Amino acid sequence: MKKTDNDRTETATAGSEPDFKNLVDLLAVFSEASNQLAAIQAAANGSQLEIVDEHKADYARLQQALSDTEGALEVLARRNPQWFENKATRN
Repeated sequence: MKKTDNDRTETATAGSEPDFKNLVDLLAVFSEASNQLAAIQAAANGSQLEIVDEHKADYARLQQALSDTEGALEVLARRNPQWFENKATRN
């Protein structure tokens, strides 16, 4: 008697049933973990945007202050190079 495709499938499934159950269980864990991580990432992104919104005006103001101050310091240093000649930094 010739084995049919159904017979082969049943035999293969019966022999690998524990592995198949393990595969399904692992895929369920993987899927759930992926979904939970995506939810956490979305919440974190939302929180980050709120924090940025809270501080962006101060951040921009301070960045501008640094830029302006750096430019002014450079002008002074170029006008007065003698301030920086032969002066060792003390530790």
